[in-house]
Amino acid sequence: MMRWMGLWAGLVACAGGAQDIDTTGTTTLEAPDITGVYVADVVEQDGCEEAGEGLMDWMTGDLTITGLPDDLSFEFAGDVVVAGSVDTAFEVALADEVTVGDASFVLSGTGLAYIDAGLWILDVDLTVDASSASSEFPDCAVFARFEAGQVSE
Repeated sequence: MMRWMGLWAGLVACAGGAQDIDTTGTTTLEAPDITGVYVADVVEQDGCEEAGEGLMDWMTGDLTITGLPDDLSFEFAGDVVVAGSVDTAFEVALADEVTVGDASFVLSGTGLAYIDAGLWILDVDLTVDASSASSEFPDCAVFARFEAGQVSE
Protein backbone atom coordinates (compact mmCIF):
# COMPACT_ATOMS: atom_id res chain seq x y z
CA MET A 1 0.00 0.00 0.00
CA MET A 2 2.85 2.38 0.82
CA ARG A 3 4.34 1.74 -2.61
CA TRP A 4 1.07 2.84 -4.30
CA MET A 5 0.83 5.95 -2.18
CA GLY A 6 4.41 6.84 -3.03
CA LEU A 7 3.76 6.25 -6.72
CA TRP A 8 0.57 8.34 -6.60
CA ALA A 9 2.36 11.19 -4.82
CA GLY A 10 5.13 11.10 -7.44
CA LEU A 11 2.64 11.21 -10.30
CA VAL A 12 0.74 14.11 -8.83
CA ALA A 13 3.95 16.05 -8.19
CA CYS A 14 5.32 15.49 -11.72
CA ALA A 15 2.17 15.54 -13.79
CA GLY A 16 1.93 19.29 -14.14
CA GLY A 17 -1.50 20.76 -14.23
CA ALA A 18 -2.73 24.02 -12.82
CA GLN A 19 0.74 25.19 -11.84
CA ASP A 20 1.65 25.20 -15.57
CA ILE A 21 -1.09 27.67 -16.49
CA ASP A 22 -0.14 31.33 -16.64
CA THR A 23 -2.95 33.17 -14.88
CA THR A 24 -1.18 36.52 -14.61
CA GLY A 25 -2.71 37.78 -17.85
CA THR A 26 0.67 38.83 -19.18
CA THR A 27 0.88 36.32 -22.02
CA THR A 28 0.93 38.19 -25.33
CA LEU A 29 0.67 36.77 -28.78
CA GLU A 30 2.79 38.22 -31.55
CA ALA A 31 1.83 38.59 -35.17
CA PRO A 32 3.98 36.39 -37.42
CA ASP A 33 6.84 37.72 -39.52
CA ILE A 34 5.69 36.98 -43.08
CA THR A 35 8.29 39.16 -44.76
CA GLY A 36 10.22 37.64 -47.63
CA VAL A 37 10.15 36.85 -51.32
CA TYR A 38 7.08 35.17 -52.79
CA VAL A 39 5.61 34.03 -56.08
CA ALA A 40 2.07 35.40 -56.42
CA ASP A 41 -0.92 34.52 -58.57
CA VAL A 42 -4.56 35.51 -58.98
CA VAL A 43 -6.09 32.04 -59.05
CA GLU A 44 -9.74 33.01 -59.40
CA GLN A 45 -11.31 36.14 -60.84
CA ASP A 46 -14.92 37.15 -61.38
CA GLY A 47 -16.17 40.46 -62.76
CA CYS A 48 -14.84 43.11 -65.15
CA GLU A 49 -15.15 40.73 -68.10
CA GLU A 50 -15.12 43.78 -70.42
CA ALA A 51 -11.56 44.53 -69.35
CA GLY A 52 -10.25 41.10 -70.31
CA GLU A 53 -8.45 38.42 -68.39
CA GLY A 54 -5.21 40.38 -68.01
CA LEU A 55 -6.70 43.05 -65.75
CA MET A 56 -5.09 41.63 -62.59
CA ASP A 57 -1.85 40.42 -64.21
CA TRP A 58 0.14 43.03 -62.29
CA MET A 59 -0.47 40.92 -59.15
CA THR A 60 1.16 37.80 -60.61
CA GLY A 61 4.83 36.88 -60.46
CA ASP A 62 7.43 38.12 -58.02
CA LEU A 63 6.27 39.66 -54.76
CA THR A 64 8.41 41.03 -51.92
CA ILE A 65 6.86 41.68 -48.52
CA THR A 66 8.68 44.05 -46.15
CA GLY A 67 7.88 45.90 -42.93
CA LEU A 68 6.42 45.18 -39.54
CA PRO A 69 3.30 43.01 -39.17
CA ASP A 70 0.95 45.97 -38.68
CA ASP A 71 2.50 48.00 -41.52
CA LEU A 72 3.51 45.71 -44.40
CA SER A 73 4.40 46.65 -47.96
CA PHE A 74 3.53 44.15 -50.69
CA GLU A 75 5.77 45.10 -53.64
CA PHE A 76 4.74 43.47 -56.88
CA ALA A 77 6.81 43.31 -60.08
CA GLY A 78 6.68 46.66 -61.82
CA ASP A 79 7.15 48.56 -58.55
CA VAL A 80 3.46 48.46 -57.58
CA VAL A 81 3.21 48.63 -53.78
CA VAL A 82 0.10 47.69 -51.80
CA ALA A 83 -0.27 48.34 -48.06
CA GLY A 84 -1.24 45.48 -45.79
CA SER A 85 -0.89 43.83 -42.42
CA VAL A 86 -1.01 40.53 -40.57
CA ASP A 87 -2.39 40.05 -37.06
CA THR A 88 -1.91 37.56 -34.23
CA ALA A 89 -4.63 35.29 -35.68
CA PHE A 90 -2.55 35.07 -38.89
CA GLU A 91 -5.20 37.09 -40.76
CA VAL A 92 -3.72 39.01 -43.68
CA ALA A 93 -5.38 42.26 -44.76
CA LEU A 94 -4.71 44.28 -47.91
CA ALA A 95 -6.19 47.76 -48.36
CA ASP A 96 -4.87 50.37 -50.75
CA GLU A 97 -5.36 52.33 -53.93
CA VAL A 98 -2.81 51.84 -56.71
CA THR A 99 -2.34 52.98 -60.29
CA VAL A 100 -1.03 50.62 -62.95
CA GLY A 101 -0.64 52.25 -66.36
CA ASP A 102 -3.93 54.05 -67.11
CA ALA A 103 -5.93 51.96 -64.66
CA SER A 104 -6.69 52.64 -61.00
CA PHE A 105 -7.44 49.90 -58.50
CA VAL A 106 -8.94 50.21 -55.03
CA LEU A 107 -8.19 46.95 -53.23
CA SER A 108 -9.52 45.51 -50.02
CA GLY A 109 -9.38 41.97 -48.80
CA THR A 110 -8.64 39.54 -46.03
CA GLY A 111 -7.34 36.03 -45.84
CA LEU A 112 -4.97 33.76 -43.98
CA ALA A 113 -1.25 33.18 -43.72
CA TYR A 114 -0.19 29.64 -42.93
CA ILE A 115 2.98 27.56 -43.07
CA ASP A 116 3.43 24.68 -45.50
CA ALA A 117 6.76 22.81 -45.65
CA GLY A 118 8.39 25.56 -43.57
CA LEU A 119 7.40 28.47 -45.85
CA TRP A 120 4.52 30.95 -45.65
CA ILE A 121 1.49 30.68 -47.92
CA LEU A 122 -0.97 33.58 -48.25
CA ASP A 123 -4.56 33.02 -49.38
CA VAL A 124 -6.56 36.26 -49.67
CA ASP A 125 -10.03 37.07 -51.01
CA LEU A 126 -9.97 40.48 -52.70
CA THR A 127 -12.53 43.01 -53.83
CA VAL A 128 -11.07 45.36 -56.41
CA ASP A 129 -12.78 48.41 -57.85
CA ALA A 130 -11.13 49.13 -61.19
CA SER A 131 -11.35 52.17 -63.42
CA SER A 132 -9.49 53.29 -66.52
CA ALA A 133 -8.46 56.85 -67.28
CA SER A 134 -8.23 56.01 -70.99
CA SER A 135 -11.71 54.43 -71.17
CA GLU A 136 -10.02 51.11 -71.92
CA PHE A 137 -12.85 49.49 -69.96
CA PRO A 138 -15.84 50.72 -67.94
CA ASP A 139 -15.57 51.12 -64.18
CA CYS A 140 -16.14 47.70 -62.70
CA ALA A 141 -15.57 45.46 -59.70
CA VAL A 142 -13.44 42.34 -59.57
CA PHE A 143 -13.73 39.61 -56.96
CA ALA A 144 -10.52 37.62 -56.90
CA ARG A 145 -8.64 35.02 -54.88
CA PHE A 146 -5.00 35.87 -54.51
CA GLU A 147 -2.37 33.32 -53.46
CA ALA A 148 1.32 33.76 -52.77
CA GLY A 149 3.91 31.19 -51.77
CA GLN A 150 7.12 32.20 -50.02
CA VAL A 151 10.32 31.15 -51.80
CA SER A 152 12.81 32.74 -49.35
CA GLU A 153 12.87 34.84 -46.20
